[in-house]
Amino acid sequence: MKSLFKLIRYLYACCVIPRGMYCYKTKTGKMEQNAEGIHFPRYKVCPYWSKNKDKPNQYNGYCGYFKKGDWDIEEEMTLINAKTGEVTRGDEMPFSVSLLWDQVKECGIKTDDYE
Repeated sequence: MKSLFKLIRYLYACCVIPRGMYCYKTKTGKMEQNAEGIHFPRYKVCPYWSKNKDKPNQYNGYCGYFKKGDWDIEEEMTLINAKTGEVTRGDEMPFSVSLLWDQVKECGIKTDDYE
């Protein structure tokens, strides 16, 4: 029964998660105007993506489908220096390793580029 629930959850996610490398999709042909009068494209954001306001910028992205935030991913990730072979944990790096904060997908669903 648990695997059936996982399958249904995955199929639903495949329907609502935007296609491409990002957690959003541009709504073609539709533009919005901000307070300064600048026009910009409208976006449809993945319903699973959010930010944790308790975390600092560039470390605050969260994926509800993946059930992980930038902070979780960096703690789990290890990076290997190709020249020296030195292993470094993601949370020890001087910069953010996970890019959920910038709406770059970590879930791996529908990452192909075509619409």
